[in-house]
Amino acid sequence: MILDELVAATQQRLAHNQARVPAATMHAQALAAPTTDPADVYQALRQPPLSIIAEVKAASPSKHHRRRL
Repeated sequence: MILDELVAATQQRLAHNQARVPAATMHAQALAAPTTDPADVYQALRQPPLSIIAEVKAASPSKHHRRRL
């Protein structure tokens, strides 16, 4: 099944990435990374090398109302 193939590929990719960069190194890099004002999310997300594709919703569609952002 496709889902089984996706899970297997993800597990392989995760194992490869964990072998390439140990968790302790990644943790140290995260702590050493420069920080920005949390209120300036837009500016923070525009800093390289971070790339994110996201959908932000003001409310759940099941609630049948949305707040204008």
